Amino acid sequence: MPIRYKKRIRLKDFDYKGCYRYFITLCTHNKRPIFDATLKDCPTKNISVGQGFTKHISVGQGFTKHISVGQGFSPALSRHKGLPHKTAKLPSLPLRQGFIKNISVAQGFSPAELATWLIDILKEKSKSFGFKIWAYCFMPDHLHLLIEGNSSDSDMKRFISFYKQYTGFYYKTETGLPLWQINFYEHVLRKEEDTMGVALYIFGNPVRKGLVGDYRQYDILGSFEFDIKQL
Repeated sequence: MPIRYKKRIRLKDFDYKGCYRYFITLCTHNKRPIFDATLKDCPTKNISVGQGFTKHISVGQGFTKHISVGQGFSPALSRHKGLPHKTAKLPSLPLRQGFIKNISVAQGFSPAELATWLIDILKEKSKSFGFKIWAYCFMPDHLHLLIEGNSSDSDMKRFISFYKQYTGFYYKTETGLPLWQINFYEHVLRKEEDTMGVALYIFGNPVRKGLVGDYRQYDILGSFEFDIKQL
């Protein structure tokens, strides 16, 4: 059953611009556990096979990485027989090397590979939008971030909205599925709240959930500002 999203709640007289720190949570669409390390890969794709028709097709052994493009048909896996088509390469996407292949070939792609791609994009776009990333942590169905604006022009809402839109577009291009929940949650840190204390709280999430015994054993958390192994 689809999740009903809460109404967007932001501080009324605050523009979210400047050198502020934010604790951000992005949830996956319908809280799907796509970052769950116990999953080997993503098992299905939504593939359109004609006007008004869609199939859930297993991305399992036996499917090729080619795309069938036929008159009147949306892109579909080339295992479909009897459809007028020609093979076409996937569009050239600005993804980490190997990510497209891992999505489109038989074995699918792992949660760790997806998270690694998202981390690469986060590092690139945080620089472009003027933000420090003090902490990130991918839980099975959500992402925690601790970010801080570098200047008076650092716009949190614009940065997070762009990150969600950018990654969501390319994820849906490859999988046929939405990536993120529509809304996101934020907490503006007060002056007395310690940055490192909040970062350590975020890193403690996998431990509190029983995923690992020590946060240093969890592969998909970290910081762009310090070495977590030195804490």
